[in-house]
Amino acid sequence: MLAETLIYSKLTANLSLLTYIGGTPANTKISPGVAPEHIAPPYITYNTISNVPTNSKGVLSATNDINSNVEVQRVQVSCFGTQYDQVITMSLAVKKQLQNLQNTSITTSYSIVGSRTIGFETCIFESEQDDYEKKAGAQGIFSRHLDFIVRTVNIT
Repeated sequence: MLAETLIYSKLTANLSLLTYIGGTPANTKISPGVAPEHIAPPYITYNTISNVPTNSKGVLSATNDINSNVEVQRVQVSCFGTQYDQVITMSLAVKKQLQNLQNTSITTSYSIVGSRTIGFETCIFESEQDDYEKKAGAQGIFSRHLDFIVRTVNIT
């Protein structure tokens, strides 16, 4: 549910990574889903691939509208660059920033569901895959896709 928020906050907190990809705290070059068309490589995107709630048989009420207190999400972080060594460097920085991240909490607010505090029990690196896309008449794009398993607990 909020694993993406944690991923974004941890990646943007790494000023060395932001500098490497040509981003700034105001314009990070780290985007959910796909990067905006005007963003040139290198850049980073992140997506939730799957979310498996654990049925905790919780009681629904005015303050607790979540039936599952524990969720396990697969989140993919993708690094894109015009050079292969760029994606290697970015992926190493991403793994270092996120791997084995645990015992962290974050509170965020959504207009429809209100405020939520989520505890992150673990963020474990699981796999990676390289790719290359050749664009007609332009330089191709190298990419490395990193999969993380994130286990969260709904606190409020």
